[in-house]
Amino acid sequence: MPRKNNIFFFEDFSAKELNENKVGRKGLSLFNLKEMDVPVPEFFVVGSHVFTEFCTVALENRKLKLLDKGRNPENEEVLKALLDEDFSKEVQEDILSAYTRLSGFSDAWVSVRSSVVFPANDNISFSGIFSTELNVRKYEDLKSAIKKVYGSLFTDDVVAYANKLDIDLAEVKLAVVVQKMVQAEISGVVFTVDPITQDDTKLGIEAVYGLGDVISTGEVTPDSYLLGKRDLSILEKHIAPQEWMKVRTMNVAHSRRGNEEKIKISAGWSHKQKLNDKDIQEISKIALIIENKSRMPQNIEWVISGGRAWVLQNKSLLSDVMQYRVKVAEMEMPRKSLRDLVVAFLDKYKTQEMLANQAVNDAQRMVMKQNTGLGGKIESLMNAAKVKKEEIHNAQQLSKEDLLVSGIGASFGVVIGKISVVDQPNGKLYTKNDILLIKKYSTEMESMIIPCGGVIMDFGGITSDTAILCREFKIPAIVGATNASVLLKDGDTVQIDGNTGSVYKDVAKEEVHPVVETYGDGIDFMKTQEEEVKVEEVALKVAKDTTLPPSATRVFSMTNLEPNKLIDHVGNAHGLVYVDLDEIMLEDGRHLLAYVEDRKFLDYA
Repeated sequence: MPRKNNIFFFEDFSAKELNENKVGRKGLSLFNLKEMDVPVPEFFVVGSHVFTEFCTVALENRKLKLLDKGRNPENEEVLKALLDEDFSKEVQEDILSAYTRLSGFSDAWVSVRSSVVFPANDNISFSGIFSTELNVRKYEDLKSAIKKVYGSLFTDDVVAYANKLDIDLAEVKLAVVVQKMVQAEISGVVFTVDPITQDDTKLGIEAVYGLGDVISTGEVTPDSYLLGKRDLSILEKHIAPQEWMKVRTMNVAHSRRGNEEKIKISAGWSHKQKLNDKDIQEISKIALIIENKSRMPQNIEWVISGGRAWVLQNKSLLSDVMQYRVKVAEMEMPRKSLRDLVVAFLDKYKTQEMLANQAVNDAQRMVMKQNTGLGGKIESLMNAAKVKKEEIHNAQQLSKEDLLVSGIGASFGVVIGKISVVDQPNGKLYTKNDILLIKKYSTEMESMIIPCGGVIMDFGGITSDTAILCREFKIPAIVGATNASVLLKDGDTVQIDGNTGSVYKDVAKEEVHPVVETYGDGIDFMKTQEEEVKVEEVALKVAKDTTLPPSATRVFSMTNLEPNKLIDHVGNAHGLVYVDLDEIMLEDGRHLLAYVEDRKFLDYA
């Protein structure tokens, strides 16, 4: 019987020889990048079958202790069970051989990342869900890091994530990518569509000094640049001051983890633009090559070292991801625990013989089951537009005096709730009435974030794990809200607007006696009827400018009508334009005609 390939070294295999079931999504994407001639640091992948065989043995050997008397095991207990078990002799030899080959003459610094196998649904990203171990060195530490990545599947947070999206975690497997680290001078992320609006004519870049994991954790607010794809013109820049950066170090005595430390950035550099315009366009070109050859929008991690750009990994972005996830989240499913996961995993993998195509067949049945459970019809465009207009109208009722904090809108939506300051993971149960003010994110907070009403962070960007998680579950979020933890206190009632990145004081509603309220509703109803009659009369008298050439496009314009009512009057128009001059002047702090006075005609337009 031929020996299994436990390790897939980047020089030994082509992407055509591999698939997701063998090396996972991330591993397969790296092999694809290599064939695109994109600069990628050397790597190898530990196959997904190593995960199932190793975890089955480790959990089966300690099943009685972990599941004693029907109890739910703790995350740490499952992780300890994995750390105490050792790989088979064959796997150990293969990992050592690959690491030695990757290292050369001295032990290499490597990153150890999960590469998920879940063919049932490509739309579910698992972004930021599983552990990533950076700056790992030496063979024994590498083995421990691989086990820690495996252990990150068996946690309460992952179970909560799976419950929300109706994922059967027994169907999920993990391959592991071991990749040579480069000393990052500047790190960042590229989205080949606008990550917030999903505009595919633009791409967004975020950048920080030093190691890039501070972007995903939200510890630092990165620079952000928005470019037009057609000519790579830079449309927007947001330069964020950075007081410190994280670097790899060999000075164990002064490093918390023994392999990385935070160093202060000088005042002269902290406020500078991280990437010069030439590097911005160079990274954009690489990103567009990857997008073009992948034929899908991409999320790409990159670093600059020694003046050269390297791509660390890429993920495909699907346009229907958010819509699908919202549908799944609304389905009522029985909640599962970590105990259920361990039992299901053992039931699935404890037999020695596993058919190679079993995962694919089971996944197809699971997709059919999910599609059957969705049911119902998608809301009509008109209703959705009305709701959106009403949200905008309500938001406009808040004045500048009510603004408490502003930051970067990372996930759409408006919500009112009480502030709960979170310093670290805790066992509290949060609801949609709670707005979490997170000082520092960790993956253990996922189960806290998913049920909450909104999220605010002092630091972070729109590609951080928190921002991605909030967009995934339609939770309004604001990141990079400087001094939010100073200005906002635990228990404060606020309104957060994820569309604009603003936090407002909650305006208390006046209590009105039911009789007065009913009388008022009657008056308002009669007024509304009168207004609608007037509107119809105005709509029949369309003013025409005879000096203009005829147009084939009908545009509806009625600036004296409230925006939430405009949608009812555009049935015979090709489009709608609503301009709020007061709002424009408030935002810019100057009268519109001042642009004409200064001869800034482009800004005026």
